[in-house]
Formats: sequence, structure tokens, C-alpha cells
Amino acid sequence: MQVNINQATEHKRHWIRETANVNLLLPSLSIQNKIVDILDNFEQACSKLNTGLPKEIELRNNQYEYYRDQIFNYLNANKDHRTEK
Repeated sequence: MQVNINQATEHKRHWIRETANVNLLLPSLSIQNKIVDILDNFEQACSKLNTGLPKEIELRNNQYEYYRDQIFNYLNANKDHRTEK
């Protein structure tokens, strides 16, 4: 037995018809271009952060490790002098 499910005379997706009749207000072309410029600048800034920030973190970690090692070396060297006295 075959059942014909689509017996409606109009399109099942009535939202397509309704959406086609919606009027959208768009800003002028000059304002759209300004928005594009702002978004491009924002994207460039984010890109610079994404590349620069990890490098900065790596450099700070190297700096931390260097000074940490210097302090421990200094403390260990002075520890030997203090125990000799």
C-alpha cells in the first residue's frame, strides 16, 4: 500500500515564501565599506596577537628560566662559602 504524504497544494516550507517577502534595511555602501575597514583592522590586530603573544610568552619563559638559574647558582655558590667559615 502506498500513501501519498504530500497532499498539500502549497509548498510545505511556507517560511520560504514568508522570508522572500521580508524587506531588509541595509546601510549605505559607504557605511558598509567603513564596517569592512573596521573589521579588517580588527582581524589584523587579532592576527598580530595570535602570532606575537606566543612568541612573547616564550621569551618571558626564557627570561624567567635564565634569572632563576642565576639566582640558584648564586645561592649555591654562596652556600659553599658560608659552610667553609
